[in-house]
Amino acid sequence: MLDTKRRPSRGRPSRKRLGLAALLVYGVLAAACVQGGSSRHAPTPPAEANASRDAGPSVTSGWRLVGLPFTARFTADPKSALRSMGMTIAATMAIAAVQNSATQAWLILPAVPLDLGVAQDGGLPHLGCVAPRCEAARCGARPLERVACLGLTDGERHWLFDATPDFADQVHALGARRPDGVFLTHAHMGHYTGLVQLGKEALGAAGIPVYATARMRDLLRDNAPWSTLVEERRIALTDNTAVDLGGVRVTAFAVPHRDELSDTVGYRIEGPGATAVYIPDIDRWDLWDRDIRAVVEAVDLAFLDGTFFSLDELPHRDITRVRHPLVTESMDRLAGLGDRVAFLHLNHTNPLWDDDAPLRDRGFARARQGDAFDL
Repeated sequence: MLDTKRRPSRGRPSRKRLGLAALLVYGVLAAACVQGGSSRHAPTPPAEANASRDAGPSVTSGWRLVGLPFTARFTADPKSALRSMGMTIAATMAIAAVQNSATQAWLILPAVPLDLGVAQDGGLPHLGCVAPRCEAARCGARPLERVACLGLTDGERHWLFDATPDFADQVHALGARRPDGVFLTHAHMGHYTGLVQLGKEALGAAGIPVYATARMRDLLRDNAPWSTLVEERRIALTDNTAVDLGGVRVTAFAVPHRDELSDTVGYRIEGPGATAVYIPDIDRWDLWDRDIRAVVEAVDLAFLDGTFFSLDELPHRDITRVRHPLVTESMDRLAGLGDRVAFLHLNHTNPLWDDDAPLRDRGFARARQGDAFDL
């Protein structure tokens, strides 16, 4: 304890002031280390408080150093406090250097694509559907199924492929509070309408990259409410042709589909150890200028349009007017490659919701919410 009866000699600071100065200097330096780490390796958060950084696993959390030892000695001996402060600052800077090195490791860490939804644009239950599976989902007897969406994360950063009506739930399912970017495939209800969640009424985002084709970017820029997101700089419209995410490369390619409002693309996602392809919507394989079998052979995992299983779901419909490849047709074309295929974008009528044995019997699978795949 400090001796309050003694007075310091003139011209020399008291031990109390010396200790306070030591604490202040230490605090400034420690804060600089913490602030330096977070500002270097994390994107600037949006201005609104509810748009904070993600809560998922993060290397940068190691910068938040607490419980350092010298403060416990402060009242006992300010000179010791100074010595302890010096050692603590040195240790802090050493730890910071190690953490700085570790933080860079995300460039080579494997990224993980997550299946955040499997259903066609209307989800399950589907509006207007009174079939047993929809009614069961409404009453909680079976899980709700989110609209088809793929997530990509390296544990530090998080991207979504498509902005569905379930956007908010899917961002949080990815382990984030805000996405680091969104890749859009096309302008149908289940693939871009979730962007409204980035506006001031919800997240109040700031400058989140939205990767899209030129035609899709024009649609968003010229039409409300999407144009408001652009004008308020909630989103930053960005070309999706070829995007390097630092360790993962994403490439868009055109596919034929009902292009009333925009064109349609799929995505090739190349990681350091594996490659995936994402095609949630396409008219028919024989209308595409690429061979789907060659596309699947060139990747490790293919998320493919599985909207309709067979014509049994579509009585009285002309097969040439069905704007999706049937799952039965896709399995025929991709025979022997089933271990690379996961079907998604299932319509609420699809029998695979209740029984996927027809897939398993031929070596194929349907995607499921929460599936994770290491790239």
